[in-house]
Amino acid sequence: MVTAGPPNHAGPPVDAAQAAPARGQATLIWGGLAIGLALTLTLVWALGGFGSRRDEIVAVAPGTNLQVGPYELVFGAATAQHKTSSGTYEVVVTGTGRTTSDTTIAPRTGESGFLRAQSPATGEVQLADSFDYGDSQDVSLRARAFTPGLAAISFATTFLYEQPVSDELLLEVFDQEFFDNYVFSDDEPAWNTVSTGYSMVLPVTVLPEEKI
Repeated sequence: MVTAGPPNHAGPPVDAAQAAPARGQATLIWGGLAIGLALTLTLVWALGGFGSRRDEIVAVAPGTNLQVGPYELVFGAATAQHKTSSGTYEVVVTGTGRTTSDTTIAPRTGESGFLRAQSPATGEVQLADSFDYGDSQDVSLRARAFTPGLAAISFATTFLYEQPVSDELLLEVFDQEFFDNYVFSDDEPAWNTVSTGYSMVLPVTVLPEEKI
């Protein structure tokens, strides 16, 4: 009994002299694609891709009234304080804010937000950690968002740093645009952070260490 082996799909033998030109053509094609990809990536980088272009961020003075999507915001100064309980340096940027929208709305924090601050002394960059609305001493009575139709209220943004913050803070405020950022989805359009915006250098008052 003869046991059949796997089918042979190799076909007739190929002459080595015929195979060499084919390999050479493939090398040229892949080499051309690699060069084209490198040129494309270089062009994207030169045009400001893969990160914010610095010419899209407009430098303004503290106290400038900023129209950012559905928000009207003013930032004037900041405080820094070391918290021994957590070991972090709490930086609070103060100013005022209101919404120009017709619905109650609150800015988002972290990666989804539009506020970023850098300590020039160390280069450490942090994103907004939390917000406080109004100036009531009773935290339970403070608003948790901006209410449409009202005048500007006190608005504070907290950033948490691992290293000490000195007498200056570079604050960046990015624009917001209303769109659906998913091409294939049924999600409703929403306010999204874009690469344009504003920057300002705020004076920082360093407060005594809080020991708890």
